[in-house]
Amino acid sequence: MNNTNSPVGRIDVLSLNGEVMESIECSHKEKFLQAIKEKNCYSVMMTIILYRDKSGITIPQDFLKEMNPLPQWVRIEDVPDPEPPFCVIRDGVFYGLFSAQTGKELPCQLLDYDNFSQAEEGSDEYRDYQRLEAIMEKGEKDQTEDTQTKKEEVVILPVPQYKLDIIDEFLNLPSGLDEDEYQGDDTIAYSVRFSDGLQADVKCCGCQDETSWAEMVLFDKEGYELCCTEPGEEFAGEWSLEYGDTTYVVVVQAI
Repeated sequence: MNNTNSPVGRIDVLSLNGEVMESIECSHKEKFLQAIKEKNCYSVMMTIILYRDKSGITIPQDFLKEMNPLPQWVRIEDVPDPEPPFCVIRDGVFYGLFSAQTGKELPCQLLDYDNFSQAEEGSDEYRDYQRLEAIMEKGEKDQTEDTQTKKEEVVILPVPQYKLDIIDEFLNLPSGLDEDEYQGDDTIAYSVRFSDGLQADVKCCGCQDETSWAEMVLFDKEGYELCCTEPGEEFAGEWSLEYGDTTYVVVVQAI
């Protein structure tokens, strides 16, 4: 990631019932990894959010192989945009623009909102009014684009390699074997939760007399099934489902 001022990720520390108790966001990879290591040493239950830059790049994810216990899940999100400045208007008087990050006033004259139309083009008053209009117009445009653009939620699901080996064996068994050689009715499932509260299970499903299959199932916040994929022959890799205006992606990675 190129911009060292942009955050590289966030750690959400969870309570026993899964609620976020503390969030730690870091702008430097070393500090971020150190914070993860310190929490992991005490077996703290957490989720990890990795921010991707405009090129879709996150920090290297090999640190997951060293984690014990593993995080509840790992999610990939875009680098959050800094909040835009806000303006203060009281009784028709524009008092100025203020930074959302520091709360400090940005350079801008005190203006009478009712007299903007009388400002002489090219004057400081006119330019400040144009600046205010541009900010308001950008906010409306961003809101419109958000409603028209499909979103993507990505979660990385780390699974121990030995577990994947067991699953792969079930998925690749030939037909015609004895019943006790198949997976049976037991299901191997891993769950993740997306930022909007929806949950996905990636499963290896079996039966008594035939080869197992893999699938991804999406649930709402109450645990009701929304949709599922077609049966698959591989467990590791990328799974995705579309629901509403969002594509939900789970990337199963061996560790």
